[in-house]
Amino acid sequence: MHTLIFSNLSKTLTKYVKHFDEITHFEADVNYTHIHLQNGEQHTVSCTLKRFEEMLENTSFLRIHRSYIVNPRHIKKSNRNEVLMSDGLRLPVARRRRV
Repeated sequence: MHTLIFSNLSKTLTKYVKHFDEITHFEADVNYTHIHLQNGEQHTVSCTLKRFEEMLENTSFLRIHRSYIVNPRHIKKSNRNEVLMSDGLRLPVARRRRV
């Protein structure tokens, strides 16, 4: 069952991106996830952020907050409270996810 779900999510992602490096971050919105790309595009998928977290488990993507998974290649700066993304967006870091 999980393999089928991950396969479907991978197919969904490949509709929007050629490579994961194009993704800056994922943003949760109840049962939907917004996929933000480096070119400024945003795509909404009917899938929870938890499912994406499971699919991206063996990648460099980081869950920094209950609402965000980020691609560390697009982080310009970070501190204990927030990360500054390459597009200038500031995202919060949850207390329990701080390093």
